[in-house]
Amino acid sequence: MKMFGIAAVAAMALFLAALAFTLSFDALRALAIEIGVQPGRAWMAPVAIDVAQAAATAGYVIFRISGAYAYARMYCMALAIVTVALSVVGNAYHAWQMAGRNLARVAAGEDLGFVPQTPWIAAVIAAIFPLLWLALFHLFTMLLQVVLDERALRRNATSEGRHASLDVDTITSSVAATADAETNAQEDESASTAVAPSVHPVVVSPERDVDDLWSVASGKEPPVATVQDAATCDGISVAAATEPNESVREVTRSGYPQTQEGLLTFLNDSNFHETVKIVASMLITEPGLKQIDVAQRIQVDKSTVSRRWRLFVAAAETEGFLVPPLPTTELGEVNHELQRV
Repeated sequence: MKMFGIAAVAAMALFLAALAFTLSFDALRALAIEIGVQPGRAWMAPVAIDVAQAAATAGYVIFRISGAYAYARMYCMALAIVTVALSVVGNAYHAWQMAGRNLARVAAGEDLGFVPQTPWIAAVIAAIFPLLWLALFHLFTMLLQVVLDERALRRNATSEGRHASLDVDTITSSVAATADAETNAQEDESASTAVAPSVHPVVVSPERDVDDLWSVASGKEPPVATVQDAATCDGISVAAATEPNESVREVTRSGYPQTQEGLLTFLNDSNFHETVKIVASMLITEPGLKQIDVAQRIQVDKSTVSRRWRLFVAAAETEGFLVPPLPTTELGEVNHELQRV
């Protein structure tokens, strides 16, 4: 339905362009003759202006569809505005002159068969048609941008769906492999403890209390009197073992703090290209910002923004940044669910 609307607007724009060309042809040709151009060649002046206007319009549409070459798009738009302005000035000036001459003829007693308007009214009316063409062309480009944005969203959704499927398979396999490894490690530890319980000291971890460790090591219920004795293994106290390692959580491998400022400092210290730094800084400082919004701000495709962001995320995760302060990607919710499983 939207494509039909765009086609209809394009047809109306072309029709209006033909009308504007026809109406302004005589005025611009007459002005060319008045500045000394031979009458046989005076037609070239209006044709040159309208051809330049058509070329600028076509170029702008082509560059707009491609989604790149911002400078070329701006140049084409500027050229279209300038050619329309030339047509407006030429038509208005010719209408001003003709209105003045008609008023002089009426004042001399000549019957023109119509009542001539004042020069400024005639100039305004003559300028309407080229301006209508420019307004309708701008409407066409806005409708075209809506369709291009919707296509980009569908394309990105399809691409992200494929990536999500691959990520699900990869993470599921990794989780299964990790679970198998942990199971084998627990079985080996149980077997070693059953054969020589005195060789391997019991290590207290935050996830297991003293009673559980005593039961695993000795196979008996822990006596009340010996719980205090079990609080130390090889000189390591239970309190020290159960305290979380805050230094590991608060800084990365190179010492960057796990904060937004630390993440920005890591970005500034990195050797990424300036385009990657621009995308990463926008998504870091505005965690709620969507990648499609970033793409629209910097006038690139959303896939380009996603690719640049993935480059930075890979480097940040290698450095040791966690989530947060590292913002989640648009597939982050799926990954977190799988990690919890």
